[in-house]
This record gives sequence, C-alpha cells and structure tokens, in this order.
Amino acid sequence: MRQLPHINRLCSSPIRPIPRQGPCSKTPMPEASGSWSSRKRGRMPWRIATSILNSSQGASGSTKFAAPEASANCMSRPPAEERLKRPLLPHRLHKTPCPQAPMRRLRRQRNRTVRPPGRPPSLRLLRNRLPIMNTNEPRSFTGGMAMTRTIVSHTALRRALSATIAAFFCFAIALNASAIEAPGAITKKSGGKIPGIIKWQPASKVYLVTDPKTAVQVRVPLSEVAKIEVKDPPELEPAAKLVSGGQPALAIPNLEKILKDYEMLGPDIKAARWLAEAYMKQNDPKKAVAMCDRIISVNPAAVSGDLAFLYWEALLADNQMARLRKAVSDAIAQGNRAVAAKALIMRGNIEKKQGNLKEALVDGYLRVVVLFQDVKEVQPEALYEAAKCFEALGQLSNVEKMRKKLLAEYPDSPYSSQLKSGA
Repeated sequence: MRQLPHINRLCSSPIRPIPRQGPCSKTPMPEASGSWSSRKRGRMPWRIATSILNSSQGASGSTKFAAPEASANCMSRPPAEERLKRPLLPHRLHKTPCPQAPMRRLRRQRNRTVRPPGRPPSLRLLRNRLPIMNTNEPRSFTGGMAMTRTIVSHTALRRALSATIAAFFCFAIALNASAIEAPGAITKKSGGKIPGIIKWQPASKVYLVTDPKTAVQVRVPLSEVAKIEVKDPPELEPAAKLVSGGQPALAIPNLEKILKDYEMLGPDIKAARWLAEAYMKQNDPKKAVAMCDRIISVNPAAVSGDLAFLYWEALLADNQMARLRKAVSDAIAQGNRAVAAKALIMRGNIEKKQGNLKEALVDGYLRVVVLFQDVKEVQPEALYEAAKCFEALGQLSNVEKMRKKLLAEYPDSPYSSQLKSGA
C-alpha cells in the first residue's frame, strides 16, 4: 500500500501546547499507542486519520491508506522550531494532567497578596484562604502574614459597617416614633381647625391627626400650624408649685419627663418654662441654656414670653454676652411692645453687669420708663433698676424720683416690697 508523506507528517507532529509555568511542562508523558493517550497529548491518532481519509476516498477510487510500518516515527516528538509553527487547538484538547498542579495552586494562593486598587477581595476568596493561614507552619515569606492582616482588617470593617447601619436604622425608628399621642386640636394658619389624636413625627416635622371615629389620618406640616391645643398632663401643676415654693429639686424629674413625652405638643413648652426657672434657682444656668437651645433647634418660635425672658437670664448668668446681645437686638426689632420693653431692660442688665451704668440707664431702663409707659408689667422693674443705677452714680435726687414713682404707682409690686425693705 502506498504511503503519503503528508499523512506521516500529520500523525507524527503533535500540536504545539500552550506554554505552562512550573516543572510540569517538562514532564514527559508515557508513549501509549491508544487513541485516548494520543488525544490527551494533542496528536491525532493514526486510526482516526486513516478512517477519515478512507471514507472520503472510498466513493471516488480504490486507494487505501495503511499505517506506516515504523510506528516509532509516528509517535516521535518533532523539533521545537517545527512545533512552534503549527496552529493551536482549543485549550481543552491539549490540556494535560499535572500531578504538581495542586501544589502550584497552593503556592500561587499563598503568594497572591497584591490585588487591583479599589477592589477588596471577595468573601469566597477569603474563605478559601483561611485554611492556608496556619500559624504553626514555618514560612519564609511575608505573603501569608500580609494576607492574615488583610482578612482581619476586612472582617473588622464589615463588623463596624454592620454596627453603623444597625445604629442608623435604630436612630431613624426612634426619630420617627413620637413619645406620646395626645387628644387635642390643631389650628392651621389658613383658618381650619382639625381635632383628633395628635402625634408628632420629628423626622419629617409633621403632625399626624387621627380621627378617633373614622381612623382617618391627616398630615399637617409644622409650617402650616398656627396653634396647637393639648390638655396639660396632671403632673405639670404639682411640679410648678414645687418650683415656685422653693423646692426645684423635687420638681425637676417630673418636668424633664413631661418635656420628653410631650415634645412639640404644647405642654412641653410649659414644662420647659418651669424647668428653666428650677435650673436657675439651683444656680445651674448651663442646663437652662442647653434645654432652651434644644427647643430652639426644633421650633425657634416656641421660645417666647416667660421662657424667652428666662433664657436671657440664663445667658446673662452664664456670661454668654454675644449670644444675649443678638437675641435682645432681634427681640427689639421684631417683637411687640411688651417683648421690646423686656428686651430693653435686659440690655440695661448687660451694660450694668459690664460696669457701664450710664449706658444701662440711657439705652435700657430710662428708655422703658419714658417710651413704654403703656406697658405696665415692665414699669416696676425698670424704675427699680434705674434707682439702683442712680444710687451707684451718686445722683440721689434722681434716686428719690424713681422711688416715689414706684411706690406711688405700683405699691403692690414685688419691687416695691424690695425697695421698702432696703434691698
């Protein structure tokens, strides 16, 4: 039978394998004549080649091809320069088993400490590396220790992130939950009045008013509220009597509870007024200032009337003159006549505390005595403070004028009683 040289070339020339790292690329495979071992090495076995060619030539002619006599030439390995010229087959056809592959993968995993920037290792990769971190294993490289630090740092980061997320959700839930739901009514700036069960939502600054009969809820934003009416808790009146009776320490716990439970519902402002007075009677103006600051941060318009005056006194006692001057100037410019008169008296107190007695008289007390005679509730204090300033300046005639006016027009005032007693 005739032998064709290109068939011998086909059978004796293995496909060039993909270059591989490690010693396994130089390990020779056993020379087996079976088709499976030949395929694993990347060669086409002689039986398959001849069967393909015989089937293609059977219909046209009687030429038959037989295996070459020298089987050693068919299984021999050609030179390297000739193998490099041949095309590659898909990776799966020329992949050869290597007994050293597991050890090579182990070394690659242990030495792989550099990863792309900004791309943390996945949890699956960390779990696969954990069994390799054997502290009893002697090692002469730093990759394992660096990998251990990487695993520990990412574990700590995940725990810290989980704790932060949990704390955020707890804070959000606490922020959305009002301390109490109280029956009452809300009067809107547009003129409508909405009765029902009122609940304050701090996160969105919205009141939820629920109709007890139909369970229908109405959302009223804080900016649309003109007035809120909620019945005072029963603990408020006894606590106020304790403060006015000279026992502020007994009243402070109940007042603090009312302030927390009835936030933005109305009774909290009344409790804050008595709580500020209790702090001032205990010579603790810092707590009074901090409490008023919390209220102002939520609802600046709530600090008005008696609470605003107590807030100013706390700022004066705490020597926060810059904040006090600004608050007084805003009250004089924006407040009504009663608030402006009270603010002018506080301006006189600021100048008096800093030793500026003439400025206290001109910019404060005398301005109230002359320009705000219609505001009767502030006249006794203005006359009394003016008399004290004239006395410190040695102007006894003016002192007598202030005394006579105070005793004649406001005999029942507490300031008249102090003047009679010589205080």
